[in-house]
Amino acid sequence: QRIEHGHTLPWGIYHYAGTPDTTWYGFATEIVARGQAAGLLQRTLPVHPITTAEYPTPAPRPRNSRLDCGRLETEFGFQRPQWSRALDDVIMHMNRPATACNP
Repeated sequence: QRIEHGHTLPWGIYHYAGTPDTTWYGFATEIVARGQAAGLLQRTLPVHPITTAEYPTPAPRPRNSRLDCGRLETEFGFQRPQWSRALDDVIMHMNRPATACNP
C-alpha cells in the first residue's frame, strides 16, 4: 500500500519470528507433546535441555539469540502470529494420509 501511494519503504534488515519467545528445548517439547496428542508418536519421547556450552559449534553462540522483531512491527504495523498455531498446522498436515503422485 505504501508503494501504491508513492511512499518509499524503509530498507534494511528485518527480523521475523513468531511469538512468544521460546527456547529450542521449549520448541522441541511442544513438538513432542503435540505429535503424541495427534497420534504421530506412540509414546512420549524424552527431551532434555542443554546449555550452549554443551552444544559445541564451530562459531561461538550468543547467550541471547532471540530475534528483535520490533522494527518490523513498528514500520509496517505487522503483528507476529503465535508459532504454536503454525506448529498445529504442521502437525495436522503430517497426520494426514499420504496420497500417491500421478505423473
